[in-house]
Amino acid sequence: IVSLSGCAEVPEDYPEEFYYIEQDTNEFDDFYKTVIRNGEPLTVYKGENIVLAINKETFDVKEYVYKQSSLIGKIYDLATGYMIVNVNVFDYSHSYDESNYNKLKEENYIVELVNISDYIEDAELKEWYDLYPEKFNNKTNGITQRRWLLNANPLLAEFITKRIGHGWEKDLTKLKGLEKFVDDDESLTELINIKMENKQVLSDFLKHTQNEFLDPESIFDVQVKRLHEYKRQLLNILHVMYLYNRLVEDPDYNPPARTFIFGAKAASGYRRAKTIIKLINTVAERINNDRRVRGKIRVVFVENYRVSVAEKIFPAADVSEQISTAGYEASGTSNMKFMVNGALTLGTMDGANIEIVEEAGKENAFVFGHLTEEIKQMEREHSYNPQQYLDSNPALARVVEQLVDGTYDPTHQIFKELYDSLVYGVEGQRADVYYVLADFDSYCKAQERIAAEYMDKKLWAKKTLINIANSGKFSSDRTIEDYVRDIWKIKKLEVK
Repeated sequence: IVSLSGCAEVPEDYPEEFYYIEQDTNEFDDFYKTVIRNGEPLTVYKGENIVLAINKETFDVKEYVYKQSSLIGKIYDLATGYMIVNVNVFDYSHSYDESNYNKLKEENYIVELVNISDYIEDAELKEWYDLYPEKFNNKTNGITQRRWLLNANPLLAEFITKRIGHGWEKDLTKLKGLEKFVDDDESLTELINIKMENKQVLSDFLKHTQNEFLDPESIFDVQVKRLHEYKRQLLNILHVMYLYNRLVEDPDYNPPARTFIFGAKAASGYRRAKTIIKLINTVAERINNDRRVRGKIRVVFVENYRVSVAEKIFPAADVSEQISTAGYEASGTSNMKFMVNGALTLGTMDGANIEIVEEAGKENAFVFGHLTEEIKQMEREHSYNPQQYLDSNPALARVVEQLVDGTYDPTHQIFKELYDSLVYGVEGQRADVYYVLADFDSYCKAQERIAAEYMDKKLWAKKTLINIANSGKFSSDRTIEDYVRDIWKIKKLEVK
């Protein structure tokens, strides 16, 4: 057992069980280290951006932030952000069972929870971080359940209170108590009915405000957020175009009916974002007026997306589209609003999606796409070639070509910039800056999984309830508590 020699200065209130490192050496001076946590030995292995602490008996995983500086590493505890100890950087590959390690990796236990922090500290604000490392930390943001659940979804709020009582309105972690009802048929049936009523409310609203006719029995697949290329509304609508092609041309293809709902606003001078809005509306007009696919697919762009409309959309959603390019989203909050209202996440391992998947379980979400490290590697090596994805996937090549072949625009010009941005690159940028083509196939496969699982209503309702029960972390109350404890360091004033 080696004491704190080489360890950074640690706050007095930091748990002392993190202070001890066990070091084993071999004849080559390679070594692994074991953190003693609460008396439990956890072997530490070096990863790309983090260190994993894995229980050697159970293979339970604890994650630690790994910062590399020359040949010195630093291990931080993710729960507190405090640095545990400096360690020399070696290859620890000899000291773990590789098959178990790979299994954990496949199940996304190895996640880049700190990618945005890494990016800020290692690139964007590196000089400032080098000067003032103690001033840098991150806090997962949150939403207020009083607005987005209690006020926006009174039916679900009543469902919750009936089962676990009051208290969740001020402490969202109490929703965990709903987990004991995940196998209760009566609860699942009631949850299905609540979702259907909320879908009918949204359908009635859009009928009266936009003359849109939605089928509440269809899957409500929703992407509502600021329009930006990295959020990849373009990926979503390209898939809609692909699905439309397939429905028209393959009479044997009969997936459950889908309603794709978009809501977004673009910055006033953001021309390409506004062109994506134009594309969504153009595709919607084409599909919604084609009798061949009536009752199978519909596309709706919600006008003037705003909070009052969002309060109707979140309770009605079945699928939460969180499909930003991995490594680009700091957190996001629409994903949290969807989760607490019982929508299942279709997303990349990006932003708070990572934590949503951790809380609810990967089996209760639909994860797709390249990981942040894979994206970073392609960027470092300049190895990304979008043409290879077009060459290997004729269905993808076709929908991209439809942007300029007259299918949706007889002038062949309106969507040419979008086409060029994907295939050639525009304004000095390389082609497909946000890896839309690279993730297209994985996205389509995730959508197929959604279609298959939605057919089992009870299974879908069970996944819905598990998501709701595990959304407690994402309350803004918890975010403020984190600020009070770690940043402001202020005492609470009790009001009697």
